[in-house]
Amino acid sequence: MGSISIDVEGHIAIVTLDRAPINSLVKATYFEIQEAFNKLGEMEDVRVAVLKANGRFFCPGNDVSEFDGLVTEADAREYGQIVSDGIGAVYSCKIPVVAAVHGHALGAGMALAACADVVVASDEALFGIPEIKVGIIGASGFLALLVPEKVVRYLSLTGKSISSQEVERYGGVHKVVPTEKVFDAAMEVARELLGQGPTALRYFKEAMNINQDARLVEKYATEGVYTRQYVGTEEFNESVKAFLENRQPDYG
Repeated sequence: MGSISIDVEGHIAIVTLDRAPINSLVKATYFEIQEAFNKLGEMEDVRVAVLKANGRFFCPGNDVSEFDGLVTEADAREYGQIVSDGIGAVYSCKIPVVAAVHGHALGAGMALAACADVVVASDEALFGIPEIKVGIIGASGFLALLVPEKVVRYLSLTGKSISSQEVERYGGVHKVVPTEKVFDAAMEVARELLGQGPTALRYFKEAMNINQDARLVEKYATEGVYTRQYVGTEEFNESVKAFLENRQPDYG
């Protein structure tokens, strides 16, 4: 059984991430995400999608244990392309996507949420990119969809997270609600969107994506160049090892 499921309710596709125990992402999950969001664009009876997750967290990012397999630049290039294709499929999905975020939305999980057209978050949700702590350079372009550039730089270079309330103040979150109401709030937004013409929704989204940042995914690829240079170094290996051993890294 896969980690991604799609259920359709009255022209709304509910896409659920469910990969126990915490919804961390592996290569296979990215393939599923890409397939699911590409499929949504071809489903004529679907006009809006809601992306949610089961369990404690929306998504805390990548399963860092897979980073042990990144030894060469070629390994990093292949891995980065898989991640990019999965996340990019959410951004380029032909229909509007509403994200219902609870718990942690970090790293690639933050990117998935940021690629949605509208984000509804729980009052205990956290957003951020701790990539620098695990030897990865990437995802700042996606974070820029939620918060201003100087905040992006601070969070990227420190690996720290911020609350849903802070993201809401910056305009990146549409609404903050109690955890038990986050899915219902996202569905409410989805139903609002259903009041518009289905073709107009698709056209308007495509136009806004082009006008906003036609190079969003390419920016992630640029960061990937530096990740590939970093992979295999002593510093990279220490970052991954320290994270998996739940200790502070020793960079000498």
